[in-house]
Amino acid sequence: MASDGPSAASIPSLARSQAQERIATPPDTRRDAPTLRRLPQAEPAFDAADEDQPPASADSPEVQRAWLERVRELLDAGEIAAARASLAEFHRRYPRAELPADLRALLD
Repeated sequence: MASDGPSAASIPSLARSQAQERIATPPDTRRDAPTLRRLPQAEPAFDAADEDQPPASADSPEVQRAWLERVRELLDAGEIAAARASLAEFHRRYPRAELPADLRALLD
């Protein structure tokens, strides 16, 4: 009669040799260690064409325009005290910036 697997007598020695292999072999090199999948590389946060232009600074006209637009949004929402405080802070940070006519009255 042919045998398909290890004999009953060899099972303890087989188990012992597998246990010894696990102890002697670092986890990342074991044959039965799970294989780690490589994660896809993240796309760069900017295009190569953007490399010539630094990100907007707090002194840039875009940032100042966005701030004034936010003041207008606060006014539209009826938050006059918040709009006034925000515009006062804008004027403190950018004293040379010309205030739009529709917002100048908030500072008076």
